[in-house]
Amino acid sequence: MEQEKIRTVHEAMEIRIKVAQQREALRERKKLETEMWKQKRQQERDQQREQKRLKAEYMKEWSKPRDDLLCSDLKELPVPNKISTIVPSHLFGEMTAILEFFQAFGEIYNIGDVFPDGISFRMLEQCLLDKDPRGIYGDLLQFLLSAVFIEEEEERQAAGADSSSQSIDISEQVVREDGEWASEIAAATSAATWAQRVHGSKLARLTMDAYTASEILRLHLLSAGARQPNVIARYQYQQRGGYCSRDDPGLEFKRAEQTVMRALGKGNVFDLLPADRLKIMHVLIHQLMTFTTIRDMIEDNQEKLRALKYELKHFQWAEQRKEREGLHAKRKQERQRLEELRAKQLVSRTEHLKADEAGSVASSEVNSERGNESGSEEDGETATEIPRTRHIGKEEEILIDKLLHQAAANNESVEEDSLTPKQKELLVQKRAAEEAKRKMVFLRKEQEMSNEVLALQLGSAVFPLGRDRAYRRYWLFNSVTGLYLEDDEREIGTCLHEPTPGHKDDDSFLKDNFPANIVNKRLLGIREEENAYQSDRDSNAGSKPISRVSSSNALSAIGGDLKNGLESECCSGESDIEIVAEYKTPPREGGQQCPAAAAAAAGDSEQSSIAGDIQMTSEHNSGTNTPVAALRDSGANSRASTPSHEVVAATPVFGKCTTDPDTCLVHGTDRVATRWAFLASVDEFDELMGALNARGFREGALRDCLQTEKTRVVGSMMRCDRDSLMSSVGPAQKNDKQR
Repeated sequence: MEQEKIRTVHEAMEIRIKVAQQREALRERKKLETEMWKQKRQQERDQQREQKRLKAEYMKEWSKPRDDLLCSDLKELPVPNKISTIVPSHLFGEMTAILEFFQAFGEIYNIGDVFPDGISFRMLEQCLLDKDPRGIYGDLLQFLLSAVFIEEEEERQAAGADSSSQSIDISEQVVREDGEWASEIAAATSAATWAQRVHGSKLARLTMDAYTASEILRLHLLSAGARQPNVIARYQYQQRGGYCSRDDPGLEFKRAEQTVMRALGKGNVFDLLPADRLKIMHVLIHQLMTFTTIRDMIEDNQEKLRALKYELKHFQWAEQRKEREGLHAKRKQERQRLEELRAKQLVSRTEHLKADEAGSVASSEVNSERGNESGSEEDGETATEIPRTRHIGKEEEILIDKLLHQAAANNESVEEDSLTPKQKELLVQKRAAEEAKRKMVFLRKEQEMSNEVLALQLGSAVFPLGRDRAYRRYWLFNSVTGLYLEDDEREIGTCLHEPTPGHKDDDSFLKDNFPANIVNKRLLGIREEENAYQSDRDSNAGSKPISRVSSSNALSAIGGDLKNGLESECCSGESDIEIVAEYKTPPREGGQQCPAAAAAAAGDSEQSSIAGDIQMTSEHNSGTNTPVAALRDSGANSRASTPSHEVVAATPVFGKCTTDPDTCLVHGTDRVATRWAFLASVDEFDELMGALNARGFREGALRDCLQTEKTRVVGSMMRCDRDSLMSSVGPAQKNDKQR
């Protein structure tokens, strides 16, 4: 028995020792698992922190401004309406320049006396086709010639030249200074005296009407560039910015447009083509702009414009400073109010606790007795309560007005501690009303100053709003309503050595948890692409093409690295995990998934991924001549009907460089460009603002300008006269274009 007891005790001790060892082993294993879990969590945190840093660096590099043709997220621009007028549409710019001149400087020459209702685009278009000498073109021609003659006479009087002392310097030195223009200036000097010798009067004093205007115009152009007497020549040189006979626009016109001069010698100006008529009007306008009247007006406008812009800027700064000070004061008052409210709540809580200690029963009885007594008195006071409250309300308003007036006079703030809640509420309402009134006065004055700035800019120069990716200029005129596009840039350059990058959907890239080496390689591709573009622009035209890492090549490398990384890190065997086209990994047995595979599959399956770019790049670099545009449709409807692995052909976006001069829509030599087009609806403006790329040098500046001038641009587009700009289009075609 004793031996059995001893054996039982030994067995129990052995079992106890084994259980203790097992518990110790389990404790050690749990401790080891906890440490491994902590290390894993720390690695994940470090990886996430590194990923955030790389993404922030990538976004900083991606968001840097660059040339528009290097942006990978270009969107389709709205298709403008082609200008189709009875006059050839390529003359729209010349016609608009004439209208802008009359709009800016017509008041100097009293154009309202000749054209009381002004000159419209439709009127100018009709006069260019009208052959009636008594029509609008004849009136415009007489108006411009009369203005030139008046300027010449005023200049002669200002110089102090009389008919008896008009000596012309024809020395050899003067003739030698004329150079290649010597013979033409001599011929113009001889033609200037023809009217005096034949008609016995100066050209400016001859009778000018619808039937003599053509001959007077011919003689005026023949005498353009004639030598002036010494007194007048000295005055012109001093007052007109070093002006001499060689600077006369009519002299250049005679050399460049000899066909027009021969036609004027054989016929009259009303038989000329619209283009030739516009050239004659332009040369007369250019002559007017060389005189001191318009030059002085432009200089005065520039001085006023500079001072007004300075005043407007300081006016806006002062308003912004007031708003900041008011916001700071409001926040300070709010903090003080909250502190007072907390103090009152604390005091009321302590008083309530003291009242509870004194006894709640007695207080309730006293309150009930007071309530009965007050109830009997309320019936008698009801009749006089309403007029008394009205009287008190008027008195409170008068009191608040007086307090605000005194505070404004003494430049102090109103003390609100002594005011009742009703008075405080009235004070807040009064302040809000005064602030709204002051804001309205500021906006009205700002609008007036902005209108003055625009008027002075109109009298100084007219500049385009900006250019888009295809170097098309955007114009906003004062004489013609609408937003206009001019595609006439002649210094674009040659095609790039690499095509414009395709759409990479960078937002979805940033949502995916890619390894650090993948992000670094993509970041390196963007940097090398930008640096190569800058060095390519700085190099000579005949230099060899610069090899650079494009976005497509960088994506190819990214795809290879991502696939290899997933295979090496996650896949110990093909039976464990399968890599599909989207690089998504199914879960392993037991529901677990390796970290890199889970990171690659973390993004939404509906979002576009790098696989589409890799597939597009591989097809593009496969050696075929046919360009492949394989982009995944990101729309919800397309995703519902199209599997994620299918490739959808995308429509090429306008304004991308294809590196082929025969097919490039930007640098192509044989591209068919619409010289003038227009946008005339708010929807087209919204579409344009949504399509302009803010990262591009040209489109970013254009987008900012359109956003600043949005009110003026939209107002001009809403008043646009489509019928006058599409007068040569039939009604059916016009409706189709509008739709």
